[in-house]
Amino acid sequence: MVITIIGMLMSLILPAVNQARETASRLDCATRENQICLAADMFNTESRGLPGYIMSSGKNNSGTAGNYRTAWPVMLAPHLGRTDIWKSWLTGGAASPAATIYWKQMVCPSNPPASETAPYLAYVLNSGRPDNGNVPPDLAANGVAFNLFDTLNNQAAQVRVSKENLESSKGSSYTLLLSENTIPGLTWSPGGPISSALVGSNCELMCGFNWQMTTTPNIAQVINGDKNNKNPPAAGCVATDYARPASNHIGGVNVGFCDGHTQFIQQAIDYKVYETLMASDPSKPDAATYIGNYILNNADF
Repeated sequence: MVITIIGMLMSLILPAVNQARETASRLDCATRENQICLAADMFNTESRGLPGYIMSSGKNNSGTAGNYRTAWPVMLAPHLGRTDIWKSWLTGGAASPAATIYWKQMVCPSNPPASETAPYLAYVLNSGRPDNGNVPPDLAANGVAFNLFDTLNNQAAQVRVSKENLESSKGSSYTLLLSENTIPGLTWSPGGPISSALVGSNCELMCGFNWQMTTTPNIAQVINGDKNNKNPPAAGCVATDYARPASNHIGGVNVGFCDGHTQFIQQAIDYKVYETLMASDPSKPDAATYIGNYILNNADF
């Protein structure tokens, strides 16, 4: 009889304990996102623009050109208390000791990796529409963080967005900067080992998230969509479909906005709302082709 009563009590208590644990993890995740958003704000002030999802590291500590392909976490590292990661990367890129470390700041407690021996990444930046081999090219109206890896020393051709740009259009408080993603093999060390065939060599899948050119998204393209069928992609989906917000939180995902605030948004939001949150200026071509003059309301998300 006593054992039966204990069993009944445990069946009542365990769900509440698990729910409390997940609530704490979700709040911890949001705090980490908030810190990243604030670091991006400091980067914007220093560099007159938000970071790209991929960037050039520039010169190394010896003063010679390194120009290593660099994911956004490396460029924000000095603003997140990890100048050591940034300095190490400058001297060796993906071959540096920093390229193999586990960085707790970049991991959601609800989405931990199997091993803490790799540069695991749970957070991704708003990179607008998929690159598609740069055809069509990235347009500033479609997102905020683009490919800024300067292979040809041609910075004039790069697409950069600043918070000042946002304030002159839609506003930073209604523009997504950051989200979670659960793609296996995500890493802030592009050019290093990649464990997932889905990710391949596409840095946008490793470090960014997209909105698709559609009014009828498939199961993989929506928030938290098709999380259990990522590699290989589901029938009818392409790899870039999975560059979207996804988390292990129940019912939605933590996101960060360009003004620095974080929020939990529901996975069931209308896709046009999601597109509008992604686009830095939905009124401009070609964002307007898919979004139109949709005006966001707080109740939408």
